[in-house]
Amino acid sequence: MAGFMEGDGSFLFGKNRYLVVTAAQVQRWPLERLQRLCGGSISERRSKNPKWSLIYIWTLTGPVAAGLMMTLYSLMSEHRKGQIKQALIGWKTKQIPNIFKTACPQGHAYTEENTRIYQGSRQSRQCQVARDKIRTAYRRKAA
Repeated sequence: MAGFMEGDGSFLFGKNRYLVVTAAQVQRWPLERLQRLCGGSISERRSKNPKWSLIYIWTLTGPVAAGLMMTLYSLMSEHRKGQIKQALIGWKTKQIPNIFKTACPQGHAYTEENTRIYQGSRQSRQCQVARDKIRTAYRRKAA
């Protein structure tokens, strides 16, 4: 697998801010083998030039792609190691989506009792109480 990925693989941190490992081939069977071993998906790409062959592209994304990159890293050339390093650095510094966070920005835990959904986003009840106190004080001052 390392030799195949060295020649035909690509290791990226994609525009959509996720890790991507890809390999492209004219023959589908090597990519099906990768898919059986690692998962991922295979797609077809046709060229606008009718003389060119159909190309198959295997794609693996997310944490599984990170695992594959880390597994293959020591077996790759310096060029591929550089690609893997850049991709993993981008992935590690990526901000965690709010849906996966376990606490609000002030550090209050998102537990069932402490979480309120307001206009489609989560808020901790402690933060909501603090905001309500500030609003009440502001309204009293304005009146």
